Amino acid sequence: MLFAGAIGAAVVAPGQASAAPHNETAPGSSVVDQIPGRHDAASRFVGTWTGHGRGITLYPNGFAKVSLASGAANWERWDARWRPAGRGISVTYVKRTASQGYVGTGIHRGTQWYGSLKRVRGHTVLEFNRLSGIYWCTPRGNNAGLCGA
Repeated sequence: MLFAGAIGAAVVAPGQASAAPHNETAPGSSVVDQIPGRHDAASRFVGTWTGHGRGITLYPNGFAKVSLASGAANWERWDARWRPAGRGISVTYVKRTASQGYVGTGIHRGTQWYGSLKRVRGHTVLEFNRLSGIYWCTPRGNNAGLCGA
């Protein structure tokens, strides 16, 4: 089964600041100012979203770290970029940073996923178009059993 074991993602609640990969910003601007699109829409997505065998951390500066797994021995980690897109976000995979075995996600450099927030049983979850029906949760949503084992 695709996505069966979690791979080391730091837990940061969406909407909270975190230590992010650094890139230079213009004098007088913040890293949030570097995100293209609407900052107010993007802030709902910032943080760590996890599920059984998957995790994504969306940093305020537009960088992302993604971990995906299929079983205990098959996993991959990616650096990605993200930005607001419509009512959701677009995540573009930039570089696979580590992998073991075969995960079967079909991800390669340049792959894009569109994600949006939805309410499920009273919790806000993140859902990507490439994984319809598979939710990515905050710690509270995961504790409610919405995002896998």
